[in-house]
Amino acid sequence: MKIPSWIRSFNRSQSRALIFLLSVELIFLMTPGRKHPAALPDWQLAMDTLHYAPPVALREKAEAAFASQKSSQKADVRPSVSQRLPNKPLRKSVYHKIDINAADSLEWQQFRGIGKVLSSRIVRFRGKLGGFAEIAQVGETWGLADSVFQHIRPHLFIGEAHKKLPVNEASIGELVRHPYIDYDLAVQIVRSREKRGLFSGASDLLERLAEKSEQIKRVLPYLNWGANSPEVLNPVTDPG
Repeated sequence: MKIPSWIRSFNRSQSRALIFLLSVELIFLMTPGRKHPAALPDWQLAMDTLHYAPPVALREKAEAAFASQKSSQKADVRPSVSQRLPNKPLRKSVYHKIDINAADSLEWQQFRGIGKVLSSRIVRFRGKLGGFAEIAQVGETWGLADSVFQHIRPHLFIGEAHKKLPVNEASIGELVRHPYIDYDLAVQIVRSREKRGLFSGASDLLERLAEKSEQIKRVLPYLNWGANSPEVLNPVTDPG
């Protein structure tokens, strides 16, 4: 009987170990009640060839068995949540209307897209203005996306009135605290008042500081002319 070359390469210890393993395998095969190899899974059949196949053949069979087992595991992957559950439309959020001049930061946070940071900015911006004169001013809050503002706009209203600045009494420092009044405009207002007297109303201010008309029109809702102002005693009404 010709001995395979891969067995002849074994040393004495390896030869003894091989003889021992073959003896154990022979006893195992002669044991009654042993299952037929065909009933065993592929990976175990590959392991049973440990004592009969050369190393290269053993590696190839083992790799094939493991590949077969891995492919069967992939086929048994559970469906994802989106596959197991039917598609459901998102529920529309239900908001309650808020007074933009009285609502605190928690009330602002009910709206989707407005968290702690944005709600705090809105409240701080309102405080610097002295309150909102128009709902559109909420959209001027830094960082508030226009899409979010347009989404919440139907749920906003003005209840409390905003505060006004006494333009005929306020100092430069008091005027410049308002977000719509910069230092240059505040200086011109005070100097014109000192040289030409108190302002009688909006038209008088616009006439004196015509070069600042666009900026003045923006801040007009926040200016108070005093009780003796002609425009306060005789307010202009819309003929229409």
